Amino acid sequence: MKTDLITVITVVRNDKDRIARTIGNVLNQTYPNIEYIVIDGASTDGTKEVIERYSDRLDHWLSEPDRGIYDAMNKGVDRATGKWISFMNAGDTFSDDHVLENISRELRPGADLIYGDHRVRYAGFSRIQRAKSISQLWKGIPFNHQSSLVRTELIRAYKFDLRYKLAADYDFVCHVFSSKKEFIKLEMIVADISSAGASDSDRVTTFREYREIAKRHFNDERIDLYYRYLIGFNRLKKILMNILPDQLAEKLKKAKYSVGKQEGK
Repeated sequence: MKTDLITVITVVRNDKDRIARTIGNVLNQTYPNIEYIVIDGASTDGTKEVIERYSDRLDHWLSEPDRGIYDAMNKGVDRATGKWISFMNAGDTFSDDHVLENISRELRPGADLIYGDHRVRYAGFSRIQRAKSISQLWKGIPFNHQSSLVRTELIRAYKFDLRYKLAADYDFVCHVFSSKKEFIKLEMIVADISSAGASDSDRVTTFREYREIAKRHFNDERIDLYYRYLIGFNRLKKILMNILPDQLAEKLKKAKYSVGKQEGK
């Protein structure tokens, strides 16, 4: 088994109820050569105290103000010494204790970004989200960022652009793709992700940023039409959920969850 040093970076702010689960999951990975860095954005809810309990098992951690999640991620990159970087944000986990060990077998020379599937967890059920081909990148990032590993040198070359609130990871992947780097798609579930991420809560802003980034990286006349549809659809959905009677809105949510349960585990 290859033993390239893999740096795992966890960024967190005010998430004391979930940070221990993420830290424990990373520390339990069976892969023998992991560097673990935790970046806390000056939490005020007790998160810092939870991190301190694990401080003797962390390679580096800090707690200080930042300019958002991508600034925190860049701070982690600056401190990384591994050949590869994986981001596992607070509340999310690798799908099992052997994920990094299994991925390490795919870290062949020439590979630049490796990605796989992820599982999305809702209240009471979960569903598996299959990663798409990188050829669909103009439609948005085809995998969850926590389900990927990337060469550290690439992140240092294309650090997360703080102009973007929710899509700097998409911008980064587009830079890697435009630079003709090699992507490897794995047929495995890499990460378990909470359904309540920042991009989930503000889809319209996410799609606006995606559109701007896609237009900069791709010469495709479909981009404007595609993102107009997504933005309009999500605006309409939000309006409908706000005006529908509570009972009907709850029924729609339950119907959505039932579909998810059938498609999930």
